[in-house]
Amino acid sequence: MDLSAKTNWKFLAIVIALVVIVGGGVLLSLQDESANLPKLDIQNEAKNEIKIGQVEINYNLISGIQSSVDEGHQPWRLNPIMVLRAEIAQYGFDPEKDLETLDTPDTSIQAEFGKSINEFSTDVKHEDKTYVVTLIQPIPGEGKIWTISEVELKTAETINWQTYRNEDFGFEVKFPSVLVLQKNTGEAYTSFLGKLTGESYFLQFGYISQSTLDARGISYCEAYPNDSRCERFTFDNVEFLIDWDIETEGALTRSRAEILKSEGGMVVIDILHSPSRDVKSFFRQILSTFRFIESEGMQDRQTEVQTLSQETNNVKKQNSQEEEREPVVTQIEEPMVFIVKPYLVYPADKAMIPLYETAVQGYLAELRQWYFDQVGATFQMVPLEVIRHPFRNYLEMRCGENPRQECINNLSLFEGNWAQYMNEAIYGGAAAYYAGGPCWAADTAYLVFGAGGGGYAGANSDGNSCGWAVVSDWVLEPISGVPNEWGIPCVYSSGWQCGGGVPKGTPAHELGHAFGLPHPGEQYADQSIMQWHGNYPGVGLLPQEIEFLRDSPFFNL
Repeated sequence: MDLSAKTNWKFLAIVIALVVIVGGGVLLSLQDESANLPKLDIQNEAKNEIKIGQVEINYNLISGIQSSVDEGHQPWRLNPIMVLRAEIAQYGFDPEKDLETLDTPDTSIQAEFGKSINEFSTDVKHEDKTYVVTLIQPIPGEGKIWTISEVELKTAETINWQTYRNEDFGFEVKFPSVLVLQKNTGEAYTSFLGKLTGESYFLQFGYISQSTLDARGISYCEAYPNDSRCERFTFDNVEFLIDWDIETEGALTRSRAEILKSEGGMVVIDILHSPSRDVKSFFRQILSTFRFIESEGMQDRQTEVQTLSQETNNVKKQNSQEEEREPVVTQIEEPMVFIVKPYLVYPADKAMIPLYETAVQGYLAELRQWYFDQVGATFQMVPLEVIRHPFRNYLEMRCGENPRQECINNLSLFEGNWAQYMNEAIYGGAAAYYAGGPCWAADTAYLVFGAGGGGYAGANSDGNSCGWAVVSDWVLEPISGVPNEWGIPCVYSSGWQCGGGVPKGTPAHELGHAFGLPHPGEQYADQSIMQWHGNYPGVGLLPQEIEFLRDSPFFNL
C-alpha cells in the first residue's frame, strides 16, 4: 500500500470517530459495542493473543445496530473493508501495522457487496503468521450491515499443504498433503482422494473453456444466486461462486466452486463428500489458497474439461511406460489364453466421474465371485482401463453422426450406434468393428461400461471364443451412487431399470451372452440370469448353462 493510501485511511478513521461522537446518545460507541460483542468459541492464542475461532452472532445486537444504520448512522458498517478496519483490534490485531498490506478488492467486486456478495474473507498478517478474517452480512441484502464472523490461523494448517499449480490455465491452489492422486482420471479432472474426519472425499480441479461456457449457458447458481444452496465467496480479490449441492445421490454430494478468468474460461474446483458432512469451512479454507498466476498460452479448447496437472501428465507417462512393457495378457500361462477385458469409456468432450472407476472395480471383483459361485470356476480378467473416445463428442454418440433436431433438444433420447462407438474408443477408429459382428478381438470377451449411454445394454458372441458386452448409465449410477449429470441419468428410466438387482444383474447377464449363452426361455425367468437378471445375486444358472461355461475356454476347466 502506498503512503497516500495509508494517509487516506487515517483520514477515514477520523471521520468514523466523528460519526461515532455525533451518533452518541443514539447508538452505542464502538467501545461500548465491543463490550457487548459475543464471545468467541475458541480461546485466545497464548503467544500472540490473537482471538481465533467463529464468532457467535448476537442477532439482538445486530438488529439494534441495523436499525440505527437504517436511520443514517454509521454508514461505514455497510462496507466490509471499513468494518474490518474498525473491528479488527478487538481480536488482537494492530490495525495500523497489520492492515498496511491489506489487498483491497477491486471496485467491481466492492460494487457487489450486499448484492451478490454477502460474505468476504481476506488474509491479515500479524507478526510472522497469517490469518483469514471472514466478514458476513448476518442479514443479507443491500443496505445491511457487515460484521466479523470468524478468524482462522491460516498457516497452522495450510503451511504443510502441497501446491497444485497449472501454468497452462493460470492458477495454483493448496490442498492437504495427505490427498492421493487418483490414476486414470484422464482429461476430465485432476482428482485427489483423501479422508475428512475418517470419511473419504474427492477433490477435483478442472477447467471449462469460454466456447463451452457460451454453448452451455449459465449455471444454476448464476441463474438463482439467492438460492440457499448457492454462495458467493470473495477472498483476496478472487470471487468464487459456490454451489453446495450440484448433485446428491446415494453416497456422495458434489459441491463446486466456479472461478471466472478475466480473459475467458472458468476454473472449477469440486469436492465430493458425504451428504452428512459439513465441509463448508474446510472447502473455503482450500479456496482461500487459490491464486491466479501468469498463464503460459491459454487456448480456447473445445473439450468441456481439460487436463490440468503435471501430476496427471506424470501418471500418463507412467501408464505409457507400463503399456510399453510386456502386456499382462502374455503373462497368463496356457491354457488360460482367453480373457475378459473391462473398459470404462467416456465421450471425447465430457467430464470423467472418478467414483465410477472405483465402483466398477469393486463390482468386477463381485462379478467374478458370482460366476465362481455358479460355475465352480471363474474367468481370467485383466485390469480395468479408463479411456476416452478419440474423436466423437457426446452429442454425436448419443444422437448419431447426423443428429435429428428432436434428439438434440430432448436429452433423454438415445439414437447413436453405441456399441460401434465403444469399439471405436477401444481401437481408436472404426476398423475393428464390422457391422455389429460378434468379435472385436480373438479369444477375448469385452465388458464395457459406457458413460452417457443411458439404459443401453447389449452383447454379441460367436459362440464360445469371443464376444462383447456393453452397459451404460443405468448401471454406473446405481453401483456408484452418482448420477451422470451430462448423460442420461436414472431419472429418465422407468424406475425398475435402476432398482433392485437389475443394475448389477445387467452386466452379469450381458457378459453371459458374450461367453455364448442365449436366452433360455420365459419359463426359466426365476431360474436363470440369462432370462431375467432382476433377481441378482440370488438368481443362478441352469445346469446346461453351467455345463456350457465349464467347457468354455474362458473358464478353462
